[in-house]
Amino acid sequence: MNRNLQYFNQEDLNDILNGSVFLACGGGGAKENGRILLNNILQHTDKVAYINPSDVDKDSYMPVLAGMGAPEAFKKIGFENAPKSSFELQQSIIKKDLLDKGYKDNFEFEHTVPVESGAIPFFMSMLVAAQKEIAVVNGDGGGRAFPKLEMSTFAAENIPVSPAVLVSEQSVENGGTSLMFNHNSPKNIDNLTRAVIDTENFNNVAALSSFSMNGEVMQQVIVPNTITRAKDVGKILREYSSDSLWRVIEYLNAYHLFKGYVADISMETKNGFDFGKIIIKDSNTEKIATVLTHNENLIVFSDENIPLAIAPDSICYMNDLGETFSNADIKVGDFINIVGIPAAKKIRTPYFINIFEEALRALGHQDSYIPIEELQA
Repeated sequence: MNRNLQYFNQEDLNDILNGSVFLACGGGGAKENGRILLNNILQHTDKVAYINPSDVDKDSYMPVLAGMGAPEAFKKIGFENAPKSSFELQQSIIKKDLLDKGYKDNFEFEHTVPVESGAIPFFMSMLVAAQKEIAVVNGDGGGRAFPKLEMSTFAAENIPVSPAVLVSEQSVENGGTSLMFNHNSPKNIDNLTRAVIDTENFNNVAALSSFSMNGEVMQQVIVPNTITRAKDVGKILREYSSDSLWRVIEYLNAYHLFKGYVADISMETKNGFDFGKIIIKDSNTEKIATVLTHNENLIVFSDENIPLAIAPDSICYMNDLGETFSNADIKVGDFINIVGIPAAKKIRTPYFINIFEEALRALGHQDSYIPIEELQA
């Protein structure tokens, strides 16, 4: 047994759930999805093994797990079976390829890696780790959630995305579907999977296992310690309740951008994404903030059309009592604070700035990225 393994207990898992919903900047799945996955984990074990990236053996192999689809669809269909099936299918494909090439050593994945921060990616990765009795790696591909696979550090650092395996929540034996993709481009893999999951075979819900890599490569590309960061945020929310907002802001070196009630939500599910506009109104000043979403929050601007924060910096929600929300959770009438968090250094590079600006242009905004520190100066 690896002596560097550590464990999340049930209280930790609940803290991770609340923290991950906040840190996913509106995406990453609904809190309800995370709760279901957490309960599934507890059916297997009362603790989840995790390992910090720096402690992973350089020769161990692991896949990156992602939930593909629209958050609203995850709430309707659930997400209990597909993650393990995608993990096992990708493992079997790589194992067969190695055997065909003459390798005799037994091949197995030794860890799971979440693609991004959020309730679904964290808890699907921990669920598979619990089911396979292995450890989840304490990190992900961005330190936030993002709408497209090519927005991950794994894609930015040219980790081979294939073989990529896409699996429906319903098993093949019960009429479900599993597919393997071989392509060099994460962008094209994302486009292909989005086109497929928008059909009735998937109903906008699937698990993707891809970007398999060894420990040495993982250590170079991952944003480390993001699951424990979510745990720490969740612990602050639990312990300090009504005082938690400002403690979280201090812990994350974040910014309080706006407060008010949700006046209007416009959301459309299309091509595997939730596109939306959320209007928040301050009842005291009558000022308005508008959030534009592509699953995740990509920009928030004032009623003077002045940006308050722009992705890749994170735009997150919580109320005054320490409750956290995703875009799949909030309702008209909810009171929320909008908090902006500076992006991890790994995703403040020209690659990520260009790709997030492209996503903003698709929403009709031509704003260039300005770091939140400058916007709030």
